[in-house]
Amino acid sequence: TWFFRNKNSFSFLSNYVTGEWLPEHRGYPLRVLCVPCSTGEEPYSIAMALMDAGIGGNRFHIDGVDISEAALGRAKSGVYTKGSFRGDDLSFRKRYFEPKGDAYQLNADVRKKARFIKGNLLDDSLFVDEEPYDIIFCRNLLIYLSSEAKGRAFEILGRLLARSGILFLGHAERQAAIEWGFAGIPEFGIFACRKERRKRDNKTKPAVHVQPQPCQRLFEKAGKRFRAPPRSHPPAA
Repeated sequence: TWFFRNKNSFSFLSNYVTGEWLPEHRGYPLRVLCVPCSTGEEPYSIAMALMDAGIGGNRFHIDGVDISEAALGRAKSGVYTKGSFRGDDLSFRKRYFEPKGDAYQLNADVRKKARFIKGNLLDDSLFVDEEPYDIIFCRNLLIYLSSEAKGRAFEILGRLLARSGILFLGHAERQAAIEWGFAGIPEFGIFACRKERRKRDNKTKPAVHVQPQPCQRLFEKAGKRFRAPPRSHPPAA
């Protein structure tokens, strides 16, 4: 992976958070999940994008989850080689990194915006007692899963995502999410969906070859287990 991979997604994220999410959630921190987070380029890209948009660090929280301890160790160190920097616009590297030999050290202000945790998306207990996330990045994982594992992944992503949340996926994964009950966001170059309760057309076959229930039916069937408690006491801004 590399910083700001599919840059359109990060531009869309910044515009959505500043233009829609923040005005509707005054006093609450934005919760973001990256799973898998690999070596940290994606969660740190999110942090830099939000900081560039003028969003203070107390207004957002990012969790990065991966099964690889080695990858998580590199993410926590914040040291990256040239392979993590691609594309023509590397202005963010001048703002947020310091040269360190042949590599670059991410500054502490960005590193402290993200928490890195060892975990597995297919673990039913993942964050089961925590509040849902407003944004989830799960890009280019589902294409490697079996049909059964995809079904479990969508079920858990549905539980982890807030009712009005947005799920960012890889370009080859968006259609499968739509057929599972998520609502596609019709934005060019943005492979994302909103969480939405809606009935699937009976004539539409799911992209995975199991017989899953759409997200909204899973929520109705599972009841409170899929619903986080309301945020009754907003933190100080």
